[in-house]
Amino acid sequence: MDTTVPVSTKDSALPQALATVSEIRSEGFRFVVIMGMAKTGTTLPLTLLDGHPHLTVFPEELRFFHTRADAPDGRAAADRLLRNPNTQMLSVGKTYFDPSDYSAHKGTGFGERDYSGFDFALFEHLVREGFAALPDTCDRLLLVMVSFRIAAGLPPRLSGKNIFACKAPHNELFGRRWSAALGRSGRYIMCTRLCSEHFLSQRNVARLQDAGVDCFAFAHTVRDRYRMWRDFPKAQRFVLDYDTLLNRKDCVLADLAEFLQITRSPSLDTPTKMGIPWSGNSSRGIITEGIFRNEHRAKTLLAPADLYTIQTIAAPLYHRLGWERDTQLGAFAKLRWSVSLGCYRLRTGLRAFVRFGQRIAGGLARRLGITSPAG
Repeated sequence: MDTTVPVSTKDSALPQALATVSEIRSEGFRFVVIMGMAKTGTTLPLTLLDGHPHLTVFPEELRFFHTRADAPDGRAAADRLLRNPNTQMLSVGKTYFDPSDYSAHKGTGFGERDYSGFDFALFEHLVREGFAALPDTCDRLLLVMVSFRIAAGLPPRLSGKNIFACKAPHNELFGRRWSAALGRSGRYIMCTRLCSEHFLSQRNVARLQDAGVDCFAFAHTVRDRYRMWRDFPKAQRFVLDYDTLLNRKDCVLADLAEFLQITRSPSLDTPTKMGIPWSGNSSRGIITEGIFRNEHRAKTLLAPADLYTIQTIAAPLYHRLGWERDTQLGAFAKLRWSVSLGCYRLRTGLRAFVRFGQRIAGGLARRLGITSPAG
């Protein structure tokens, strides 16, 4: 049970926040980072952990390294983090996204969020002034979590275990920086999903924005992101497959609780955001009435060439998770596919070469004091 009295005034909150960060560093802590490509179900584990009594969970995407919140200029770093649209969601009060509208929240969530009791102005003050006082990256991460608790009207810390959790898609891009900042205190949840279903989901969202998703680019990205898992110590990472979670909920959640060294609380069965039931998108996978199992539709909705592309290029991930690779092409179709793959690799190679040349030219221009002509 929490024994520290919450504070709400700026004058008293900042010293207490900084003191709490120092206490947590000296006592030890665990910091859980949820990551994965967009549409792999990263929101689901965050909302399942949200109600656990031993965790402090940041309810929206914490795009810490995305916004260079570890930069030396503390106030500028804080401003970038605070201006991020995901952080700004904490300032909008109560919102509701209708489940009948798939485009709600850009296709990433439905249901109710209630941040009307969250003091965003206080949160801004604590983060901005705290970042200026704390150059260390780990201290800043802890400060964000402590500031969140204070601005939510909670005690600055939980009594007992110091365990924090946050998520953002593409956190794996910053693997070495996460590992350097958190060291042995980091715990990393790698979210993944059957790649064909993942591609179908991304394509559906892209269509809402009148855009498209290149299958070759998608498959290469999946393969490259899988390779990034190696940036995280094996003993500190947990692979969370979305479909396995839905089909074997109790087993997976028990394994996750053991990995995080927390109790298998009944709260893990119900997705919430700051205690409010959340039925958004991937969180539809687990509901109090039972398990909602998404139908695998990719085999009927994707072209055989797209399925073959995904299963071939992302083969290492398929092998790692035991997924079936069952799509084959005829001789002529396979030849045409090989030509298309060669053309894709040639295009991407040329683009990379052009970007490299532009960086070299820009560096030389800066060294020589040459500026581009106006207009």
